[in-house]
Amino acid sequence: MTAKSRLIADLSPVTDFLADSARRRGEQIVSEAAAQAENTLAEARQQADARLATARERGATLARRSALAVVANARREARQEVLGAQRLVYEQVRTQVLDRLRQLARSPEAAALNARLREVARERLGDEATLVAPEGEIGVVAHCGERSLDLKTDALVERVMASVGEEISELWS
Repeated sequence: MTAKSRLIADLSPVTDFLADSARRRGEQIVSEAAAQAENTLAEARQQADARLATARERGATLARRSALAVVANARREARQEVLGAQRLVYEQVRTQVLDRLRQLARSPEAAALNARLREVARERLGDEATLVAPEGEIGVVAHCGERSLDLKTDALVERVMASVGEEISELWS
């Protein structure tokens, strides 16, 4: 046996020990790295789950807010539609009443209606009231000092509409 081979043989237990130690240390490092990777992955999953839950919560909150806004807008638009329809009905009734009074102004009943309106004006403002009757219209305007009373066609229609306003509003109640 040569000196070199004997040295190798004498060092064999040491090299075997060192190789075995290096293998065990390598396995330990790989095992620790795997455990650390597993822990890191578990933490990442927990963080991802938490972020997902937060995102879902925010999404649900935003969806609720958006739905509430959509509902509020729809209610507002519906209310505007209802108010528009009510205004249209009111205006149509007003126009019909105004047209009817204008038709009456051209009828034989106009003189009697105007006479009655003059009586009402004098009852309200007194016999000394000055009366002005617009030509071709139902109505009269009366003045007595600082006081005046408008009983012309447009004013009469407004009074009629005010007096039947509740009845008209019952149409959509």
